Amino acid sequence: MPAKLQEQLSLADAQVILRRLPEQIQAASIARAAEIEYPIAVSIISSITIAIHHPLG
Repeated sequence: MPAKLQEQLSLADAQVILRRLPEQIQAASIARAAEIEYPIAVSIISSITIAIHHPLG
């Protein structure tokens, strides 16, 4: 049975991702979400999208 895809990241999923990041990145992600007044899930999606489209290497 194929996995059902979601268009949005749930708060629970965002918290799981956030907990797996280094503390500095967690703090920066939370601060950025607060600064732009967006939910943390939206901020994480944005960060992932940017990383995919602009790889470091």
